[in-house]
Amino acid sequence: MPGGDVMPAVAAAVFRGASTPVPGDNGYYAPTQYSVLWPILGLVLLGLVVVWYVWMIRHVRRRAKAPEPPAFVPPSTEVLRSRFFGLIDQIEREYASGAVTSRIAHQQLGRIVRMYAQESRGVRAQVMTLDDLNRAELFPVAQAVFAYYPAEFRELESGSVRDAAAIARGVVDTWR
Repeated sequence: MPGGDVMPAVAAAVFRGASTPVPGDNGYYAPTQYSVLWPILGLVLLGLVVVWYVWMIRHVRRRAKAPEPPAFVPPSTEVLRSRFFGLIDQIEREYASGAVTSRIAHQQLGRIVRMYAQESRGVRAQVMTLDDLNRAELFPVAQAVFAYYPAEFRELESGSVRDAAAIARGVVDTWR
């Protein structure tokens, strides 16, 4: 049958997914040309990435420029003092009733004088160490905290809660 050996080659080419072999082909196909669609798609994706970065930068900058909080205005001195005197009295009552230990009472009194510094002056004394308090020139608070340290950190509980409360009252009463 004439042309009989061409049919198996055509069938093999079709089986491999090719249409018909190119005339004069030695089993290799010519390179396929890329479509113009791929570079266009790449540029569009690159443009979208650039737009996203620009939007994010502008959005974050806009959010970062939030209005500043109003300036610190301390509350009335008399209201503040009476409230803190009440807190000091409450700690003394809790210690007298046995609800708290001497160590805890000293820790609470230290926290109260630091809170008083924040509410009367706007200084974040709760997060300050003793050295920070001295550098910030919060000397009455620093002296009170220094007096409370031995009772707060000593292995055995010691220290007079009555004396510690008197120190706290002195800070609240005299510090302005």
